Amino acid sequence: MTVAEAAEQSACSAKTIRRAIDGGQLAAVRLGQSAKSDRIHREDLEAWWNQCRLRPVAAPRISIRDIRPPPLDTAEARLEKRLGIGANGKTAPRRR
Repeated sequence: MTVAEAAEQSACSAKTIRRAIDGGQLAAVRLGQSAKSDRIHREDLEAWWNQCRLRPVAAPRISIRDIRPPPLDTAEARLEKRLGIGANGKTAPRRR
């Protein structure tokens, strides 16, 4: 079949078929001088199509016990930590 026929049968564009041929993923036979004379066997198209299909991947199982809760810092505690303010409300001495 031609590239256009293969694209129609695969429900994709001719550019997708052409990229697969140029990338060596899909086998094609060139009957003439130009790329317009490329022909694709039905079996090769089916093999390429099956190779391209997405297969579901099993996600790793994680127990809820493995998930740690975020720290319970308050906004004020985070701000004090960033500003270097101690528990007494005074800023920590700067090191020189």
